[in-house]
Amino acid sequence: MRESNVTITYKVDPEARNRWRYPGAVVAAFLMPYWVPEDTVDANVAQGHADHGTTSDGKIQGEINLDVSMDDENPEADIHFHSSQGEHAHFHGVDLNFLPGPFKRPLFSRFSPLMYTAMKLGIYSYCDVTPGAVQTFDNRTYHADLSECPTLISGDCTDKPRFLVLGHKTAADKIALTVQMGEHKIELKDLNTVEVDGKSVALTDKVWKPEGDAQIFKLVKHDENNIFLLSQPLSVWVRYTGHYATVTAGSRYRGTQCGLCGNFDGCPHNDFTAPEKSCKNMDGQKMMKAYIVREGSCAGVGSPCPT
Repeated sequence: MRESNVTITYKVDPEARNRWRYPGAVVAAFLMPYWVPEDTVDANVAQGHADHGTTSDGKIQGEINLDVSMDDENPEADIHFHSSQGEHAHFHGVDLNFLPGPFKRPLFSRFSPLMYTAMKLGIYSYCDVTPGAVQTFDNRTYHADLSECPTLISGDCTDKPRFLVLGHKTAADKIALTVQMGEHKIELKDLNTVEVDGKSVALTDKVWKPEGDAQIFKLVKHDENNIFLLSQPLSVWVRYTGHYATVTAGSRYRGTQCGLCGNFDGCPHNDFTAPEKSCKNMDGQKMMKAYIVREGSCAGVGSPCPT
């Protein structure tokens, strides 16, 4: 998201609040060019930040509201501060260009500022796949319908492959994944159904690791909408939401990737290449067909690559 709204509520002892005064005065002086009078603040904003009052145990309550717009050219923020001591301050259009480049990011970004920097340097890249579109490792986006047959999303296509991610559509807006990590096969059918090597696994917010293994991967259900499959040894991370998947890969796979996510060589113009390397510059739907795993009921699906 390029815009974020964050509300921070706090409750502190008066002594702790007093220790904030001097640092707070320095911050307020820095923000003074952006200060606006109370009577000019939008009525909806003012109404939404009524005094909280002091709690029965004498603690001070307050609220800080941040409205952040992370425009690439002019990132800025609106800051509203209210406390139970009757303090109110409003600062509009605070210029965020003073921040270091990696920190000019939406507050709810999927990746940390450090990870974004690593991606700019080519150390990592990511690919998104939905039932109807793909964004490749090299940042090329195309629209196509994911097949109901297992389809190679991303894979290590060297002589000794270390991982692969297959996906297929289970409903108009849902997908399922099959991930091979080393010798292990992980199937993510929905957010409540996970199988590892054919056995059901109950995921919680605690990290799950395979037993008796070098722990080549870990699984965790981050929240009700996200499962993460993490492999530090292989430099591969998979995020699964039931509606889309994100594959993040390290630079060791540059130029050796294949599948819907492209080859991760830094050149978006050659992403549309079939397993038969002579077949290039395909459209999105042909890419989908090219990487279908032709086994079982899907064996008859023809390759779109002309002979």
